[in-house]
Amino acid sequence: MQIAIVIRYGSVYYNMNIASTYTSKQQVQLSGKRYVVCIGRRQPMHRLHKESIEEALETGLKLIYVIGSTNTADSDLYDPINNPLTYEQQIEQFYLTFPQARGNKDITIIGIEDVGNLAIWAQNLVDKLDKLGVTKDCVVHFRGKNIDRHDFDIEIAGQKITLKDSWYIDTLPYFGLSVWYSKNIFKRDYDISSRHLRLYDLNKIGKYKQQQFACYDYIKKLANDAREASPIKTYLEGQKIPVTMIDIGLVKQTTIAKK
Repeated sequence: MQIAIVIRYGSVYYNMNIASTYTSKQQVQLSGKRYVVCIGRRQPMHRLHKESIEEALETGLKLIYVIGSTNTADSDLYDPINNPLTYEQQIEQFYLTFPQARGNKDITIIGIEDVGNLAIWAQNLVDKLDKLGVTKDCVVHFRGKNIDRHDFDIEIAGQKITLKDSWYIDTLPYFGLSVWYSKNIFKRDYDISSRHLRLYDLNKIGKYKQQQFACYDYIKKLANDAREASPIKTYLEGQKIPVTMIDIGLVKQTTIAKK
């Protein structure tokens, strides 16, 4: 049964139909869906991103791998510090982590830009999946964690309700997208965040922190190459600033400033 509602983001209202929500791999496998959609910035991809994608692949469904925040320098929302990896580098990171994906016709990679409005972003996602012809035949998979939680107001039958779960599960079903929500096995894993990994000294971190990266050697090489190419390399090293993923974004930022 589909339920018509009105969802509000700021002053923008949308009429939606609620799609299904799943909480286990078995439910997804019995759903009749043919595609699983994995969305993320993955700046960088860490161990839990990798495990989440592995979980999606274990269903036997075809994978739609969505790379988020692919804005380039001509966008007002371009952010090379928080999103240092380019779309092409993201693809390479994926292939190095999942070498079996190269040339696999059951895996499709697409990008989606930030637009500054989650409702418009969600509709853009639906439009991209529509172009692939998979919207009604896919499920969006993600793992929830505390930092994913946000408050949103929606209106159902004239009543305003504040949602406090992950915005994926609270929002995407109202855009007609089925959602599969899973959780990390260990509570300590919730502390693993790409935000923290971007600040690690890549040349000095120990094995435990290296293993938090899905593709540590690749990220380390990109950062060191960026430091070598940086026009402010002498200053950075004079200040004893460690090599981090910020170097990858910083070299792009200084290159843009020169133009």
